[in-house]
Amino acid sequence: MDPIKLSYGNLTSPRIALGASREDFEGVISERFKEVMAAVDARRSAGDFGFFDLPSSPDNSKHVITFAKSFRQRFLDVVVLGIGGSGLGARTLRDALLGQDWNDRSREDRDHYPRLHVLDNPDPDTLGALFSRMDPVKTLFNVISKSGKTAETLAQYLVARDWVASSVGEENALGHFVFTTDPNRGPLRHIATTEGVLTLPLPENVSGRFSILSAAGLFPVALCGVEIEGLLRGAALMDDRCRTDELKKNPGGILASLLHEAHIKHGQKIHVFMPYADRLSSTSEWFQQLWAESLGKHHLQDKGDQETGPTPLAALGARDQHSLLQLFMEGPRDKVVLFVKVEDHESEVVIPLPMIALCSPELLSNGHKSSNPEELLQYVTLHGADGDDHWPLWMEAAGLSPERLRKGPMIVDPHARIQSAIEGQGFVIANHLCQPEIESGRLIEPFNVRATGLGY
Repeated sequence: MDPIKLSYGNLTSPRIALGASREDFEGVISERFKEVMAAVDARRSAGDFGFFDLPSSPDNSKHVITFAKSFRQRFLDVVVLGIGGSGLGARTLRDALLGQDWNDRSREDRDHYPRLHVLDNPDPDTLGALFSRMDPVKTLFNVISKSGKTAETLAQYLVARDWVASSVGEENALGHFVFTTDPNRGPLRHIATTEGVLTLPLPENVSGRFSILSAAGLFPVALCGVEIEGLLRGAALMDDRCRTDELKKNPGGILASLLHEAHIKHGQKIHVFMPYADRLSSTSEWFQQLWAESLGKHHLQDKGDQETGPTPLAALGARDQHSLLQLFMEGPRDKVVLFVKVEDHESEVVIPLPMIALCSPELLSNGHKSSNPEELLQYVTLHGADGDDHWPLWMEAAGLSPERLRKGPMIVDPHARIQSAIEGQGFVIANHLCQPEIESGRLIEPFNVRATGLGY
Protein backbone atom coordinates (compact mmCIF):
# COMPACT_ATOMS: atom_id res chain seq x y z
CA MET A 1 0.00 0.00 0.00
CA ASP A 2 1.48 3.35 -1.04
CA PRO A 3 1.36 5.97 1.73
CA ILE A 4 -0.35 9.29 1.21
CA LYS A 5 2.19 12.02 0.55
CA LEU A 6 1.77 15.57 1.79
CA SER A 7 3.64 18.38 0.02
CA TYR A 8 3.27 21.52 2.08
CA GLY A 9 6.07 23.76 0.78
CA ASN A 10 3.58 26.28 -0.58
CA LEU A 11 2.34 26.94 2.94
CA THR A 12 5.75 27.96 4.18
CA SER A 13 8.08 30.88 3.67
CA PRO A 14 10.22 31.97 1.94
CA ARG A 15 8.41 30.19 -0.92
CA ILE A 16 5.36 32.35 -0.29
CA ALA A 17 5.21 35.61 1.64
CA LEU A 18 2.23 34.54 3.80
CA GLY A 19 3.72 31.15 4.69
CA ALA A 20 4.85 29.93 8.08
CA SER A 21 8.55 30.47 8.69
CA ARG A 22 10.85 27.57 9.51
CA GLU A 23 11.60 29.24 12.83
CA ASP A 24 7.91 29.35 13.76
CA PHE A 25 7.25 25.84 12.43
CA GLU A 26 10.04 24.31 14.49
CA GLY A 27 9.36 26.55 17.46
CA VAL A 28 6.03 27.98 18.55
CA ILE A 29 3.88 25.93 16.13
CA SER A 30 5.50 22.62 17.12
CA GLU A 31 5.20 23.43 20.82
CA ARG A 32 1.55 24.38 20.45
CA PHE A 33 0.95 21.12 18.58
CA LYS A 34 2.31 19.10 21.50
CA GLU A 35 -0.25 20.78 23.75
CA VAL A 36 -3.03 20.07 21.26
CA MET A 37 -2.07 16.41 20.94
CA ALA A 38 -2.00 16.04 24.73
CA ALA A 39 -5.56 17.38 24.88
CA VAL A 40 -6.69 15.11 22.02
CA ASP A 41 -5.11 12.05 23.63
CA ALA A 42 -6.82 12.83 26.94
CA ARG A 43 -10.24 13.11 25.30
CA ARG A 44 -9.52 10.05 23.20
CA SER A 45 -8.70 8.04 26.33
CA ALA A 46 -11.89 9.31 27.93
CA GLY A 47 -13.90 7.92 25.02
CA ASP A 48 -15.00 11.28 23.64
CA PHE A 49 -13.62 10.63 20.17
CA GLY A 50 -15.06 7.25 19.28
CA PHE A 51 -14.29 7.58 15.57
CA PHE A 52 -10.62 6.91 16.35
CA ASP A 53 -11.56 3.40 17.48
CA LEU A 54 -13.51 2.43 14.36
CA PRO A 55 -10.58 1.12 12.24
CA SER A 56 -9.50 -1.35 14.92
CA SER A 57 -12.91 -2.38 16.28
CA PRO A 58 -13.63 -6.03 15.37
CA ASP A 59 -17.34 -5.60 16.15
CA ASN A 60 -17.54 -2.68 13.73
CA SER A 61 -16.45 -4.73 10.73
CA LYS A 62 -17.90 -8.09 11.83
CA HIS A 63 -21.52 -6.93 11.94
CA VAL A 64 -21.22 -5.12 8.62
CA ILE A 65 -19.66 -8.07 6.80
CA THR A 66 -22.25 -10.51 8.18
CA PHE A 67 -25.17 -8.32 7.14
CA ALA A 68 -23.69 -7.54 3.74
CA LYS A 69 -23.18 -11.21 2.86
CA SER A 70 -26.78 -12.00 3.72
CA PHE A 71 -28.22 -9.24 1.54
CA ARG A 72 -25.95 -8.53 -1.41
CA GLN A 73 -27.13 -11.27 -3.79
CA ARG A 74 -30.83 -10.72 -3.10
CA PHE A 75 -31.17 -7.21 -4.47
CA LEU A 76 -30.43 -5.35 -7.70
CA ASP A 77 -30.50 -1.90 -6.10
CA VAL A 78 -29.50 -0.51 -2.71
CA VAL A 79 -30.76 2.94 -1.76
CA VAL A 80 -29.25 4.93 1.11
CA LEU A 81 -31.66 7.36 2.76
CA GLY A 82 -29.53 9.74 4.81
CA ILE A 83 -28.39 13.35 4.99
CA GLY A 84 -25.04 14.95 5.85
CA GLY A 85 -22.50 12.42 7.04
CA SER A 86 -25.18 9.73 6.85
CA GLY A 87 -25.29 10.07 3.06
CA LEU A 88 -21.92 11.58 2.15
CA GLY A 89 -19.96 8.73 3.72
CA ALA A 90 -21.51 6.08 1.49
CA ARG A 91 -21.30 8.24 -1.63
CA THR A 92 -17.66 9.15 -0.94
CA LEU A 93 -16.59 5.52 -0.51
CA ARG A 94 -18.64 4.33 -3.48
CA ASP A 95 -17.19 6.89 -5.88
CA ALA A 96 -13.62 6.64 -4.59
CA LEU A 97 -13.40 2.84 -4.44
CA LEU A 98 -15.86 1.70 -7.11
CA GLY A 99 -15.93 4.69 -9.47
CA GLN A 100 -18.63 7.19 -10.31
CA ASP A 101 -19.85 4.97 -13.13
CA TRP A 102 -20.70 2.06 -10.82
CA ASN A 103 -24.46 2.33 -11.34
CA ASP A 104 -24.04 2.65 -15.12
CA ARG A 105 -22.17 -0.66 -15.48
CA SER A 106 -23.91 -3.85 -16.49
CA ARG A 107 -24.64 -6.40 -13.82
CA GLU A 108 -21.89 -8.61 -15.21
CA ASP A 109 -19.37 -5.76 -15.05
CA ARG A 110 -20.39 -5.24 -11.41
CA ASP A 111 -19.83 -8.96 -10.70
CA HIS A 112 -23.56 -9.16 -9.91
CA TYR A 113 -23.27 -6.76 -7.00
CA PRO A 114 -26.14 -4.25 -6.67
CA ARG A 115 -26.25 -0.66 -7.80
CA LEU A 116 -25.88 1.87 -4.98
CA HIS A 117 -27.93 5.08 -4.87
CA VAL A 118 -27.77 7.83 -2.25
CA LEU A 119 -30.81 10.06 -1.68
CA ASP A 120 -29.75 12.93 0.58
CA ASN A 121 -32.16 15.60 -0.60
CA PRO A 122 -35.94 15.00 -0.48
CA ASP A 123 -36.68 16.17 -4.00
CA PRO A 124 -39.85 14.44 -5.26
CA ASP A 125 -38.65 14.55 -8.88
CA THR A 126 -35.41 12.77 -8.00
CA LEU A 127 -37.23 10.26 -5.82
CA GLY A 128 -39.88 9.56 -8.44
CA ALA A 129 -37.36 9.21 -11.26
CA LEU A 130 -35.30 6.71 -9.27
CA PHE A 131 -38.33 4.65 -8.22
CA SER A 132 -39.46 4.47 -11.85
CA ARG A 133 -36.18 2.76 -12.77
CA MET A 134 -36.16 0.20 -9.95
CA ASP A 135 -38.10 -2.92 -9.08
CA PRO A 136 -39.41 -2.67 -5.48
CA VAL A 137 -39.18 -6.44 -5.15
CA LYS A 138 -35.42 -6.23 -5.80
CA THR A 139 -34.63 -3.03 -3.84
CA LEU A 140 -33.10 -2.70 -0.36
CA PHE A 141 -33.25 0.57 1.58
CA ASN A 142 -30.61 1.47 4.16
CA VAL A 143 -32.08 4.22 6.35
CA ILE A 144 -29.29 6.07 8.17
CA SER A 145 -29.72 8.60 10.97
CA LYS A 146 -27.64 8.79 14.14
CA SER A 147 -30.38 10.53 16.11
CA GLY A 148 -33.10 8.57 14.37
CA LYS A 149 -35.21 11.70 14.07
CA THR A 150 -33.91 13.47 10.97
CA ALA A 151 -37.17 14.75 9.50
CA GLU A 152 -36.17 14.52 5.84
CA THR A 153 -34.86 10.98 6.22
CA LEU A 154 -37.96 9.82 8.08
CA ALA A 155 -40.17 11.33 5.38
CA GLN A 156 -38.24 9.48 2.68
CA TYR A 157 -38.51 6.28 4.68
CA LEU A 158 -42.30 6.57 4.83
CA VAL A 159 -42.49 7.11 1.07
CA ALA A 160 -40.13 4.20 0.36
CA ARG A 161 -41.94 1.87 2.72
CA ASP A 162 -45.29 2.60 1.07
CA TRP A 163 -43.73 2.07 -2.38
CA VAL A 164 -42.30 -1.33 -1.40
CA ALA A 165 -45.42 -2.42 0.48
CA SER A 166 -47.61 -1.72 -2.55
CA SER A 167 -45.72 -4.49 -4.39
CA VAL A 168 -44.74 -7.03 -1.74
CA GLY A 169 -47.33 -6.39 0.98
CA GLU A 170 -46.95 -4.84 4.45
CA GLU A 171 -45.88 -8.11 6.04
CA ASN A 172 -42.94 -8.48 3.64
CA ALA A 173 -41.95 -4.82 3.27
CA LEU A 174 -39.82 -4.74 6.42
CA GLY A 175 -37.43 -7.24 4.86
CA HIS A 176 -36.45 -4.53 2.39
CA PHE A 177 -35.15 -2.17 5.08
CA VAL A 178 -32.07 -1.96 7.30
CA PHE A 179 -31.78 0.86 9.82
CA THR A 180 -28.39 2.26 10.83
CA THR A 181 -28.97 4.34 13.95
CA ASP A 182 -28.29 4.87 17.64
CA PRO A 183 -28.23 1.53 19.51
CA ASN A 184 -30.56 2.65 22.30
CA ARG A 185 -32.76 5.64 21.45
CA GLY A 186 -34.55 7.62 18.78
CA PRO A 187 -37.61 7.12 16.54
CA LEU A 188 -35.82 4.75 14.14
CA ARG A 189 -34.68 2.60 17.05
CA HIS A 190 -38.25 2.56 18.36
CA ILE A 191 -39.65 1.49 14.96
CA ALA A 192 -37.01 -1.20 14.64
CA THR A 193 -37.75 -2.58 18.10
CA THR A 194 -41.54 -2.59 17.79
CA GLU A 195 -41.73 -3.80 14.17
CA GLY A 196 -38.69 -6.04 13.92
CA VAL A 197 -36.59 -4.12 11.40
CA LEU A 198 -32.98 -5.26 11.17
CA THR A 199 -30.52 -2.64 12.43
CA LEU A 200 -26.84 -1.82 12.53
CA PRO A 201 -25.70 0.28 15.49
CA LEU A 202 -23.88 3.58 15.30
CA PRO A 203 -21.60 3.97 18.34
CA GLU A 204 -22.92 6.53 20.81
CA ASN A 205 -19.60 8.41 20.82
CA VAL A 206 -19.43 8.75 17.01
CA SER A 207 -21.34 11.68 15.55
CA GLY A 208 -22.77 11.58 12.04
CA ARG A 209 -20.06 13.63 10.34
CA PHE A 210 -17.38 11.25 11.64
CA SER A 211 -19.30 8.08 10.79
CA ILE A 212 -17.78 7.20 7.39
CA LEU A 213 -15.84 4.24 8.86
CA SER A 214 -18.81 3.02 10.86
CA ALA A 215 -21.72 0.98 9.52
CA ALA A 216 -23.11 4.22 8.02
CA GLY A 217 -20.37 4.30 5.41
CA LEU A 218 -19.20 0.69 5.35
CA PHE A 219 -22.42 -1.30 5.02
CA PRO A 220 -23.60 0.23 1.71
CA VAL A 221 -20.26 -0.32 -0.03
CA ALA A 222 -19.78 -3.76 1.52
CA LEU A 223 -23.04 -4.72 -0.21
CA CYS A 224 -21.29 -3.76 -3.47
CA GLY A 225 -18.25 -5.94 -2.82
CA VAL A 226 -15.80 -3.49 -1.29
CA GLU A 227 -13.32 -5.31 0.94
CA ILE A 228 -13.86 -3.18 4.01
CA GLU A 229 -11.26 -4.90 6.17
CA GLY A 230 -8.56 -3.62 3.80
CA LEU A 231 -10.09 -0.15 3.95
CA LEU A 232 -10.00 -0.21 7.73
CA ARG A 233 -6.40 -1.45 7.76
CA GLY A 234 -5.44 1.56 5.68
CA ALA A 235 -7.28 3.86 8.09
CA ALA A 236 -5.49 2.25 11.03
CA LEU A 237 -2.12 2.84 9.39
CA MET A 238 -2.93 6.51 8.92
CA ASP A 239 -4.10 6.72 12.52
CA ASP A 240 -0.73 5.35 13.62
CA ARG A 241 1.10 7.94 11.50
CA CYS A 242 -0.93 10.70 13.15
CA ARG A 243 -0.46 9.64 16.79
CA THR A 244 2.93 11.24 17.37
CA ASP A 245 3.18 14.68 18.93
CA GLU A 246 6.34 15.35 16.92
CA LEU A 247 4.93 17.69 14.31
CA LYS A 248 7.44 16.94 11.54
CA LYS A 249 6.43 13.27 11.58
CA ASN A 250 2.67 13.80 11.76
CA PRO A 251 1.10 14.52 8.33
CA GLY A 252 -2.33 15.28 9.78
CA GLY A 253 -0.76 17.55 12.36
CA ILE A 254 1.30 19.40 9.75
CA LEU A 255 -1.73 20.10 7.57
CA ALA A 256 -3.94 21.13 10.48
CA SER A 257 -1.26 23.35 12.02
CA LEU A 258 -0.39 25.15 8.80
CA LEU A 259 -4.05 25.68 7.86
CA HIS A 260 -4.70 27.08 11.35
CA GLU A 261 -1.70 29.37 10.96
CA ALA A 262 -2.89 30.52 7.53
CA HIS A 263 -6.37 31.22 8.89
CA ILE A 264 -5.59 32.90 12.22
CA LYS A 265 -2.34 34.70 11.42
CA HIS A 266 -2.73 35.54 7.74
CA GLY A 267 -6.50 35.75 7.30
CA GLN A 268 -6.70 32.89 4.80
CA LYS A 269 -10.09 31.72 6.01
CA ILE A 270 -11.29 29.88 2.89
CA HIS A 271 -9.93 26.36 2.48
CA VAL A 272 -10.43 24.84 -0.96
CA PHE A 273 -10.26 21.06 -1.40
CA MET A 274 -9.51 20.43 -5.08
CA PRO A 275 -8.94 16.89 -6.35
CA TYR A 276 -8.28 16.26 -10.04
CA ALA A 277 -9.85 12.80 -10.16
CA ASP A 278 -13.59 12.58 -10.77
CA ARG A 279 -13.90 9.71 -8.33
CA LEU A 280 -12.71 12.06 -5.55
CA SER A 281 -15.29 14.73 -6.28
CA SER A 282 -17.55 13.33 -3.56
CA THR A 283 -14.57 13.35 -1.21
CA SER A 284 -14.36 17.12 -1.59
CA GLU A 285 -18.04 17.40 -0.61
CA TRP A 286 -17.41 15.12 2.37
CA PHE A 287 -14.45 17.32 3.38
CA GLN A 288 -16.66 20.39 3.06
CA GLN A 289 -19.28 19.01 5.46
CA LEU A 290 -16.69 17.64 7.90
CA TRP A 291 -14.80 20.97 7.96
CA ALA A 292 -17.89 23.17 8.26
CA GLU A 293 -19.68 21.22 11.00
CA SER A 294 -16.52 20.61 13.01
CA LEU A 295 -14.97 24.08 12.88
CA GLY A 296 -17.90 26.44 12.45
CA LYS A 297 -18.72 27.36 16.05
CA HIS A 298 -20.24 30.16 18.10
CA HIS A 299 -18.08 30.47 21.21
CA LEU A 300 -18.75 32.51 24.33
CA GLN A 301 -15.42 34.04 25.30
CA ASP A 302 -14.18 36.67 27.73
CA LYS A 303 -14.63 39.38 25.12
CA GLY A 304 -18.18 38.34 24.30
CA ASP A 305 -19.72 36.26 21.55
CA GLN A 306 -17.41 35.25 18.72
CA GLU A 307 -18.20 33.27 15.59
CA THR A 308 -15.26 31.15 14.50
CA GLY A 309 -14.30 28.75 11.76
CA PRO A 310 -12.74 28.73 8.30
CA THR A 311 -15.02 28.27 5.28
CA PRO A 312 -14.48 25.06 3.25
CA LEU A 313 -15.03 25.05 -0.49
CA ALA A 314 -15.36 21.93 -2.65
CA ALA A 315 -13.82 22.15 -6.13
CA LEU A 316 -12.85 19.74 -8.90
CA GLY A 317 -9.64 19.97 -10.89
CA ALA A 318 -9.72 21.10 -14.46
CA ARG A 319 -13.42 21.97 -14.38
CA ASP A 320 -12.98 24.62 -11.71
CA GLN A 321 -9.76 25.89 -13.20
CA HIS A 322 -12.14 27.34 -15.77
CA SER A 323 -14.63 28.70 -13.24
CA LEU A 324 -12.89 29.52 -9.94
CA LEU A 325 -9.21 29.87 -10.85
CA GLN A 326 -9.51 33.54 -11.80
CA LEU A 327 -10.77 34.28 -8.29
CA PHE A 328 -8.10 32.10 -6.69
CA MET A 329 -5.28 33.74 -8.64
CA GLU A 330 -6.32 37.38 -8.74
CA GLY A 331 -8.97 37.73 -6.04
CA PRO A 332 -8.42 38.37 -2.31
CA ARG A 333 -5.52 36.47 -0.76
CA ASP A 334 -7.84 34.79 1.71
CA LYS A 335 -7.70 31.21 0.41
CA VAL A 336 -5.61 28.08 0.73
CA VAL A 337 -6.07 25.56 -2.07
CA LEU A 338 -5.41 21.90 -1.26
CA PHE A 339 -4.65 20.07 -4.49
CA VAL A 340 -5.26 16.31 -4.40
CA LYS A 341 -3.60 14.09 -6.99
CA VAL A 342 -4.05 10.38 -7.71
CA GLU A 343 -0.62 9.00 -8.55
CA ASP A 344 -1.68 5.88 -10.46
CA HIS A 345 -4.99 5.74 -12.31
CA GLU A 346 -6.63 2.43 -13.13
CA SER A 347 -7.08 3.45 -16.76
CA GLU A 348 -4.36 4.78 -19.05
CA VAL A 349 -5.60 7.20 -21.68
CA VAL A 350 -3.15 8.43 -24.29
CA ILE A 351 -3.80 11.78 -25.94
CA PRO A 352 -2.67 11.56 -29.57
CA LEU A 353 -0.50 14.58 -30.33
CA PRO A 354 0.96 14.71 -33.87
CA MET A 355 4.54 15.92 -33.66
CA ILE A 356 5.79 18.62 -36.02
CA ALA A 357 9.15 20.24 -36.66
CA LEU A 358 9.15 23.94 -35.77
CA CYS A 359 11.69 26.74 -35.98
CA SER A 360 11.96 30.50 -35.89
CA PRO A 361 11.22 32.16 -39.27
CA GLU A 362 14.56 33.96 -38.95
CA LEU A 363 16.35 30.62 -39.05
CA LEU A 364 15.35 29.96 -42.68
CA SER A 365 16.60 31.92 -45.64
CA ASN A 366 13.14 32.21 -47.23
CA GLY A 367 10.91 31.71 -44.16
CA HIS A 368 8.45 29.59 -46.18
CA LYS A 369 7.19 26.04 -46.19
CA SER A 370 9.20 23.48 -48.09
CA SER A 371 8.15 20.29 -49.81
CA ASN A 372 11.55 18.74 -49.17
CA PRO A 373 12.20 17.72 -45.54
CA GLU A 374 15.83 16.94 -46.45
CA GLU A 375 16.48 20.66 -46.14
CA LEU A 376 16.19 20.20 -42.38
CA LEU A 377 19.48 18.29 -42.38
CA GLN A 378 21.48 21.48 -42.80
CA TYR A 379 20.14 22.87 -39.51
CA VAL A 380 20.78 22.06 -35.86
CA THR A 381 18.06 20.06 -34.09
CA LEU A 382 17.26 20.54 -30.42
CA HIS A 383 16.77 17.36 -28.38
CA GLY A 384 15.28 16.30 -25.05
CA ALA A 385 16.32 13.45 -22.82
CA ASP A 386 16.18 9.92 -24.25
CA GLY A 387 12.59 9.30 -23.15
CA ASP A 388 11.49 12.70 -24.44
CA ASP A 389 13.23 12.77 -27.83
CA HIS A 390 10.73 12.35 -30.68
CA TRP A 391 13.04 13.17 -33.58
CA PRO A 392 13.51 9.51 -34.69
CA LEU A 393 9.77 9.08 -35.23
CA TRP A 394 9.49 12.34 -37.15
CA MET A 395 12.47 11.42 -39.33
CA GLU A 396 10.88 8.05 -40.08
CA ALA A 397 7.66 9.81 -41.13
CA ALA A 398 9.75 12.08 -43.36
CA GLY A 399 11.52 9.09 -44.94
CA LEU A 400 14.89 10.09 -43.52
CA SER A 401 17.44 8.33 -41.36
CA PRO A 402 17.75 9.73 -37.80
CA GLU A 403 21.53 9.26 -38.03
CA ARG A 404 21.71 12.14 -40.50
CA LEU A 405 20.49 14.72 -37.97
CA ARG A 406 22.77 17.58 -36.91
CA LYS A 407 22.19 17.18 -33.22
CA GLY A 408 22.44 20.25 -31.06
CA PRO A 409 22.57 20.38 -27.28
CA MET A 410 20.24 18.26 -25.15
CA ILE A 411 17.75 20.54 -23.36
CA VAL A 412 15.76 18.54 -20.80
CA ASP A 413 13.10 21.15 -20.06
CA PRO A 414 10.60 21.16 -22.97
CA HIS A 415 9.70 24.80 -22.37
CA ALA A 416 13.37 25.75 -22.56
CA ARG A 417 13.67 23.79 -25.83
CA ILE A 418 10.79 25.70 -27.37
CA GLN A 419 12.23 29.00 -26.20
CA SER A 420 15.59 28.09 -27.74
CA ALA A 421 13.84 27.43 -31.05
CA ILE A 422 12.07 30.80 -30.83
CA GLU A 423 15.49 32.40 -30.36
CA GLY A 424 16.69 30.78 -33.58
CA GLN A 425 19.02 28.18 -32.09
CA GLY A 426 17.59 25.29 -34.13
CA PHE A 427 14.60 23.11 -34.94
CA VAL A 428 12.44 21.64 -32.20
CA ILE A 429 9.91 18.82 -32.23
CA ALA A 430 6.66 19.97 -30.66
CA ASN A 431 2.90 19.55 -30.96
CA HIS A 432 -0.14 21.71 -31.43
CA LEU A 433 -0.02 22.81 -27.84
CA CYS A 434 2.46 25.30 -29.33
CA GLN A 435 -0.36 26.81 -31.38
CA PRO A 436 -0.04 30.25 -29.70
CA GLU A 437 3.61 30.47 -30.80
CA ILE A 438 2.63 29.40 -34.33
CA GLU A 439 -0.24 31.87 -34.56
CA SER A 440 1.97 34.71 -33.33
CA GLY A 441 4.56 33.89 -35.98
CA ARG A 442 7.33 33.23 -33.48
CA LEU A 443 7.51 29.64 -34.74
CA ILE A 444 6.71 28.23 -38.17
CA GLU A 445 6.23 24.72 -39.58
CA PRO A 446 8.33 24.63 -42.75
CA PHE A 447 7.73 20.98 -43.64
CA ASN A 448 4.39 19.27 -44.09
CA VAL A 449 5.47 16.19 -42.15
CA ARG A 450 3.75 14.96 -39.02
CA ALA A 451 4.65 12.00 -36.87
CA THR A 452 1.66 10.14 -35.47
CA GLY A 453 1.25 7.67 -32.64
CA LEU A 454 2.71 9.91 -29.97
CA GLY A 455 0.93 11.16 -26.88
CA TYR A 456 1.16 12.16 -23.24
